Amino acid sequence: MSETSDKIRILIAGDCCPLLPLTKQQNRHDEFSDELKQLFSRADLSIINLECPLTASTHKKTKSGPHLKSDPQGVQFLKDLQVGMATLANNHLLDYGRRGLEDTIALLEKNSIRFAGAGLNLEAALEPQYIDIKGKRIAILNFAAQEFSIAGENAPGAAPIDPILNFYSIRKARENSDFQIVIVHTGIEHYDYPTPNQQKLFRFYAELGVSAVVGHHSHCIGGYEVWSGVLIFYSLGNFFFPEAGNPDAWYQGLL
Repeated sequence: MSETSDKIRILIAGDCCPLLPLTKQQNRHDEFSDELKQLFSRADLSIINLECPLTASTHKKTKSGPHLKSDPQGVQFLKDLQVGMATLANNHLLDYGRRGLEDTIALLEKNSIRFAGAGLNLEAALEPQYIDIKGKRIAILNFAAQEFSIAGENAPGAAPIDPILNFYSIRKARENSDFQIVIVHTGIEHYDYPTPNQQKLFRFYAELGVSAVVGHHSHCIGGYEVWSGVLIFYSLGNFFFPEAGNPDAWYQGLL
């Protein structure tokens, strides 16, 4: 099949945590297959969920659960794959506090990698992010379950899952773009089906007229469906999360 010049290719990957010392191996990523590199290089926009801050900070936020981060060198991981955007709305965004988020944003901006789903206050975190490709404007919206990382009115963090706030963000995006992709970080870890509430939420986003709804967070591949003409992926699973001792599903994901 021949490809037309006006076809827009957007590649979306799941949870990515470029943990050290892997990123120090010759400052390269030879573990990437040629096929994987080609998939990313062919995309007009490639998006990953950056599941940890990129920071040298050692000041951990008080919270339950593990604290994740990558050395700032971890940004090279994204550059090697030609990642164009990182979604930041996830439950580990503030594991190293405000500095961890600020360091991450600064590194992404320095390396010309766009980001969505986070900001230094709630309004900024909820703002749709736009990118123009081949004469079309695409809006990326990114929301996360309300845990320890959510932005406040005057506090940094992630854009929350909040149907009312999300409705206004999506309406704004639809008024200012040709296509809208909603990327959501939620679900039950290690469980490969959406909860009834998750299905209701994703279908709600679809019924608002967006172009696609994509989820991650469960660390395993979930199901997909078409609802109101909109493709919904409930979980892409992990993209790159090199922690030992997890179930086999941990090391599998969709693009």
